[in-house]
This record gives sequence, C-alpha cells and structure tokens, in this order.
Amino acid sequence: KMKAQMDYKNKNALTVLLKISKSPYIKRKALLDLVDVSKATLERIIKRLSSEPLNLIECQGSLKTGGYVLTEKGKAYLETLK
Repeated sequence: KMKAQMDYKNKNALTVLLKISKSPYIKRKALLDLVDVSKATLERIIKRLSSEPLNLIECQGSLKTGGYVLTEKGKAYLETLK
C-alpha cells in the first residue's frame, strides 16, 4: 500500500515538473490551478523538488515577476524520461 502512495506522490511531482518545463517562470498559484492537489501538497512537492538531493527546480526572479524554472539537473532528468 505504501508503494502505491509513493507512486501517486511521484506522479504529482512529475506533473509539477512537466508544467514548469512547459511554462518557465510559472507562479505557485498557476501551478495550483493546473495540478489537482491541495495547496499544502503543492508546497511539499515544490519543497522536495527544489531542495537537496533533487534540486530539479528553482525560483528565479523577483517575487512579483519571477517564478519556477527547471534547473539544468531538472532538464536533464526530463530528457531521461523521453
């Protein structure tokens, strides 16, 4: 049962990753509209994707005009999935 939960978690994380790759500088609010998860879950996913050991995304730019982008590592990771 735990495995299925993990896969579901990873599926949501992957969805977030793909949305960011399609829309660089996307805002949290836009991601929330695009990904079918709660705000708290999205926060957790973003935290996981943007910190060690993953470091697949990062926040760039100012609070007002910036947003999330893939890191080089994130781009390379998505390439491996193609």
